[in-house]
Amino acid sequence: IEKWTLDKPRLANEENNFSLITCLTGTVRCGTQTFKPGEFFLVPASMQEPLLVPASPGTTALRTLVK
Repeated sequence: IEKWTLDKPRLANEENNFSLITCLTGTVRCGTQTFKPGEFFLVPASMQEPLLVPASPGTTALRTLVK
């Protein structure tokens, strides 16, 4: 589990692995969806561009990986 401060877009996944993202503060966009604090989502390993984009200032998120 990693806590990220998102001040610019960042890749959610690495090396064909999926990740679980939890929005802590602010709002985060992934694909066409926007998530608010307390919401979480799965980023599949097969996603073409798994970018997390901060949609408001002060956005933080938890990234959970299973390796």
